[in-house]
Amino acid sequence: MLAACSTSEPAGSSAGSSSRPAGDSAPAVEQLTVEQLRTAVLALDDLPTSGSFAADESDQAEEETSGLGCLDGLAGTDDPDVRDVDASFSDGFFTNVLASAASYRSVEDAAAKVSQLRDAVDGCDEVDTDLDDGGHLTGAVSVDGQADTTLRVSLNGSVTTDDATQLIDELPFTVVFDIARVDNNLASTAVIYAGESTDADIDVLSTRAVEKLNAVTRGEAVPPGEVAQEAQARQLAFGDSYTGERSVLTVSAPQALEPSDTAALAEGGERAVVVEVSLQNTGADVINAYDLSVSATANGADAPEVYDSEQGIDNSLAGDVLPGRTNTFRFAVSLPAEPVELVVSAALGLGDSVYFVGTV
Repeated sequence: MLAACSTSEPAGSSAGSSSRPAGDSAPAVEQLTVEQLRTAVLALDDLPTSGSFAADESDQAEEETSGLGCLDGLAGTDDPDVRDVDASFSDGFFTNVLASAASYRSVEDAAAKVSQLRDAVDGCDEVDTDLDDGGHLTGAVSVDGQADTTLRVSLNGSVTTDDATQLIDELPFTVVFDIARVDNNLASTAVIYAGESTDADIDVLSTRAVEKLNAVTRGEAVPPGEVAQEAQARQLAFGDSYTGERSVLTVSAPQALEPSDTAALAEGGERAVVVEVSLQNTGADVINAYDLSVSATANGADAPEVYDSEQGIDNSLAGDVLPGRTNTFRFAVSLPAEPVELVVSAALGLGDSVYFVGTV
């Protein structure tokens, strides 16, 4: 099990307290099942999309948390009385995220684990050690948290190497271990990264880990995370508008289209529909016409586009959109005769797509 921690608190509790009221006798608690822990542990959807993270099935990230000198006491130990589920993610370059959700037989056992980890790093102020890959790690260590409820251990330093084949002989290196207790359960998170910064914010991830474990502990549905909420916000009905950082995008309700004799039609289509796509530039810079890409699917399959110059349908912006202006164009596709779920997706530059959905 990963051993790490958060300064964020379980919902409904004050700093430094567990979720049961102070002074109450310890109630009987139930140990979470492995399936419940799988629901509670951080998942790929909880990580920032900007970091391009993927699940990491290798042992590389786990290995990076070992061999850290006086911080090796944070390494987990196999305990048959503890149920835990681990997860590991990597951006493929400089950042690894480790997560664990664990359930103990009692509140006292879970609290003792937090205290044990705190004792393990007591007096660890710095790390100065050789690494297995031939590098050398040095850095300052800080420890924070609340009694037997939370623990945060941070290592900020650098890795140096004498290997002449390496392009960089010194690189900033940061490790943050976080653990938070929710009754008899622990939510653990660790972020390991090389370089000056990372997309993986330990505070955001730790807060989310506690939020998920808190819900599962109480038998409640896990609320959607920021990534899921953003994804939901990007799925709209036809006629709605999506407001982004520098634009407002609207796709009208589809209307039946009678193609002209000169229209370019795909084979197999039995009818055509057209929507109006409007892009309002709310930013200070010009939006290039080619920055907006639009496509469509019908019941999950690509919907062939219909080009009809006679009716002014060319399926793309005719020109750049100046600040404060709105440009509109018509976008048409070919569909089968029977009703289908039509999804028109639009993306501005390298941003996430916005989806307009309806049955047509």
